[in-house]
Amino acid sequence: MGTEWGRVHLLDHQGNSIKNKQLRHHSVCVSAISIDLAGEYIASCSHDGKVYVYGFYTTNNDMFVNLETLLTSVQIDPHYKKLANYRRFVTGDNKLILHEKTLLSRIRSTTLCDASMEGGVINMSWCTQFIAWATNVGVRVYDIQARTSLGLIKWKRNARYVVRILVS
Repeated sequence: MGTEWGRVHLLDHQGNSIKNKQLRHHSVCVSAISIDLAGEYIASCSHDGKVYVYGFYTTNNDMFVNLETLLTSVQIDPHYKKLANYRRFVTGDNKLILHEKTLLSRIRSTTLCDASMEGGVINMSWCTQFIAWATNVGVRVYDIQARTSLGLIKWKRNARYVVRILVS
């Protein structure tokens, strides 16, 4: 759970706080949290432009990126734990950007889409090789393996009411 004060709290299924992991705090409200499929890595972003990726059981693959922009969403690779060579996540603001850890532990950032003309990225989801994101215009889908956009599905209503985009 992310708070407007920049804290991320880890809770179990009954709502009890899990205090075995010390997380760094954002300076302003947490705008999005994402957890990989294995449930072992968490990513959080904030309006302060910072992204933190933490492992619950190890710190070997932790990442920190300061993009110095108002971030609205983050999605960690669903297979973050499995893919040793592809530690990656995407962020959304006016652009959809893929961030990948390289062999020398540097982070390479690649812009997948400029969404500034569509009102920016509001929400996104990543499932298998597909990343879908909502803007004020509609929903776009990107194939991460083919490195190509699959198109735009236009809205007949305001995209701000979208709670979760599911890709399967």
